[in-house]
Amino acid sequence: NEGIEGYNYIFHNGKYYAGCRRCGGTGQHSFNGFDSICYACGGVLAGRLGRKVGDRDAAVKHAKTRAKARAGRTAAAEAKRLERVAKRDAKVDALRRKYPEVMAYLESLEVDEWGNVATRNPFVTSMRDKALNEGFMTEPMAAAMVRVIDKEKAEAARPKTEVIEGRGVITGTIVSAKSVETQWGLSQKVTIADDRGFR
Repeated sequence: NEGIEGYNYIFHNGKYYAGCRRCGGTGQHSFNGFDSICYACGGVLAGRLGRKVGDRDAAVKHAKTRAKARAGRTAAAEAKRLERVAKRDAKVDALRRKYPEVMAYLESLEVDEWGNVATRNPFVTSMRDKALNEGFMTEPMAAAMVRVIDKEKAEAARPKTEVIEGRGVITGTIVSAKSVETQWGLSQKVTIADDRGFR
């Protein structure tokens, strides 16, 4: 085998061959090269050799033609990608002008190295993805985001209550009550919204 212009050619009986389009002439196609026989050539010699190119000069010419075609495909794909990015950026800019508060909030959210958004609210995560990656947001979606932002502002403005440890007397409103049966018997569980602002 000989690499020419980034392509693998097989030299056999004095002639160069382009090799199988899938496995390159190895006869196998898997991550380690041992587990699967290439279904394109079946691992047989005639299929592994692929198209006959000729002597080395013909192989060089063939490789340059393939490289030029590959460069053209790569350039076309990159142009399409840039066009999609430009359209998305234009949509995102339009959203920034239309919903400045919502977009500023979504862009301020921290994102870790794996792309996870620093929020426990799946709606906010979904909205951030749609707005920043797709440039999509409807009036009801923006209104819902405004409610989320207002709720967070209200919670931040609420006076903080010191955490109470140990036993004590509480007064408030019962939010939920349920009976839970386990292997140790029946127990009652109650959630109370205390008048001091905690549950």
